Amino acid sequence: ARRESVGVAADTDIDPHDAATVLAKALVDRAPHLDRDVQLRQELVNVRQAFAMRLGAAHNQLDDLAEKVHNRDARIKQRDDKLAKRDARIADMHARLKDTELELKVTKKELKKALAAPPPPAPE
Repeated sequence: ARRESVGVAADTDIDPHDAATVLAKALVDRAPHLDRDVQLRQELVNVRQAFAMRLGAAHNQLDDLAEKVHNRDARIKQRDDKLAKRDARIADMHARLKDTELELKVTKKELKKALAAPPPPAPE
């Protein structure tokens, strides 16, 4: 009866330990589960595909974020450069202002001296 379930006629003399017979028996025994195995494998393929798509989307988001960070860093550096130039101009103006103040003090002293000095003799 078992030989018939394997697809071999009952009157055929087969070795029950023959590799092909063992394989055929295993396939027959496994037949009810094959559909479930195929279904599980298909689900696994679907899960892998969905995971690959999500992973690809995550990589794209990371690339976008990295680009945004790079652009922001470039803008910050540009702003820092502008501020450094402005600070240099302010420092230069401050130095010139100090020089001008010093010149004014000297001029003021000279003016006070000139005003305090006796007037030059009038020409006769």
